[in-house]
Amino acid sequence: MAWLLKRTIAIILLALLLVLVVRCFASLHRNPLADVLQSDIGPLNQACWHYICPGRTSFGEADALIRAQPNRVNHIYFHKYPGSSTSLCWSDAFLLGATVCAEQPQPGTDIIDYVQIGPLGDDFPVSLGDLISVFGAPSSANLCVRGEPDLQNSQATSVEVTYKAMHVMLEAYNSHLPAWKIDPTQTIHYVEFYNSTIPLYDGVTWDWRGFVHGPGWVVVCNG
Repeated sequence: MAWLLKRTIAIILLALLLVLVVRCFASLHRNPLADVLQSDIGPLNQACWHYICPGRTSFGEADALIRAQPNRVNHIYFHKYPGSSTSLCWSDAFLLGATVCAEQPQPGTDIIDYVQIGPLGDDFPVSLGDLISVFGAPSSANLCVRGEPDLQNSQATSVEVTYKAMHVMLEAYNSHLPAWKIDPTQTIHYVEFYNSTIPLYDGVTWDWRGFVHGPGWVVVCNG
């Protein structure tokens, strides 16, 4: 009986050791650019993008934050006209020159509503799986087929995964039709940090259950 107990303990310890080795190996090979896309966690566990917090940070505060990083930020563009939306955009050298925009679609307010990184594309070396390894498991997923501008409007499987608690959404696509599924290798298109409401989308939505094939028939979206 004692030998059986010892053998069981040895098997358990070996399994734990293997888990630790796998985790260490994964951390050593994690995409470093995905860490740059990681959010800050502000009050109420809401995600912020480098201290720019949708719903709390003003455009003036955001402008001061990005101008304090001249080695990282350039091509700053501010757009505000009476009766129109407000946007503050810039290029981020740490993201290989990708565009980041802070936006407020409602006129008459100076508080940022959302921050959007992108559009990114096939030449941006971060996949959907890379970002999910940074943010953790999403709360829900959306899948549809639509024309992608990055692919000359040819049809692609479009994926949106959301983190409702943090108000974060990741958009990705897979040009390998008819792959009606969520795949970790899919190309990241946008990373978005919202104030409160995650927009509704066409297509089919379900609670996150991993990298799986989409439920039911293929759904074609207009946008």
